[in-house]
Amino acid sequence: MAIADIRIHDPLWDDASELRRAEWRTLIVDLLDEAALFEGRPATVLHLEPSVGETTNVEPAGVMLRTDDPDFHPVEVWDETLARHFDEYLGTIRQLMDENLHPMRREAIDMAKKVVHDHAARRLAERLPDLSSSHEAHRRLFSLLVSLRTDTTKLPASHRHTLR
Repeated sequence: MAIADIRIHDPLWDDASELRRAEWRTLIVDLLDEAALFEGRPATVLHLEPSVGETTNVEPAGVMLRTDDPDFHPVEVWDETLARHFDEYLGTIRQLMDENLHPMRREAIDMAKKVVHDHAARRLAERLPDLSSSHEAHRRLFSLLVSLRTDTTKLPASHRHTLR
């Protein structure tokens, strides 16, 4: 089921600011442009939704992937390991927000952020092996998941994606 589009749960989308929706659109386009997702299967839409039992507010605790394909079983992508990567990733971003940070320390923390991003991508590849063979696609999915879990538009501009 090649993914033709990615949709964010309507209540999340509706509650988000226009800037946040623009960032989601950019992340979705980047992900779809990176690699064919679920290549070799009929085209479908990938839906990102709050996990069952989670509130449908702007920042869900968990994220469920489902498609319009009845043969695809919904997948909860957020597990303890990914949650730790998420916390560590945001922790490094918060450290980078310190304006008094020495440039060499900033560079080291930025490298740590990239390493955490890579670890999270590998975890997603383990949880979603059929998504793509592209490591970069899993990195981009993690970026999208991070933006669903926290309002990244409130982070310094240097840590956000360039909006299209």
